[in-house]
Amino acid sequence: MTSTNQSTPISELTSNNDNNLVQDILKELGESKQVEISQIQQIQQIQQTQQQLQEPQQIPTLQQPILNSIPQMQQMQQQVIPSLLQKQEQIQQPTLDGNKKLLYNILKKFKGPLIVFTIAFALSFSFVNKSLIKYIPRLGTDDSLNLSGNLVKGLVASIFYFISNKFI
Repeated sequence: MTSTNQSTPISELTSNNDNNLVQDILKELGESKQVEISQIQQIQQIQQTQQQLQEPQQIPTLQQPILNSIPQMQQMQQQVIPSLLQKQEQIQQPTLDGNKKLLYNILKKFKGPLIVFTIAFALSFSFVNKSLIKYIPRLGTDDSLNLSGNLVKGLVASIFYFISNKFI
């Protein structure tokens, strides 16, 4: 295999054709910049006319301060309306006198423990154990529950607590 030298001598690289090509490219770039500048000027003119159309016409000087204060009025409304709604909700809530308010607070704080007490008291009766053993004999013998019986009884109690806590 013989390799042939396919390189171009430097003297031939600086031909007149390459210079003409470079000059043509530069000329095209200059023309495209001029087109871009004219497009930008047209866009600016359109924006200026749109702004002029959106600006209100000259109104007598007595009404001009009123127009300037409209955004301030809207801002004040946005601040005042929520506080008025809160006050209205407070007024609509029933007011309780001293004794009723104390009783309400006590019941509110002890609601959970009262529910647990009631459920534990109800499930401690012997007829509950007998009923569980009657329907599921594997939970115990005679009147006493085994470990799985007590677990089922605890599960029933927790279900009752969950339901009563949601609705009371």
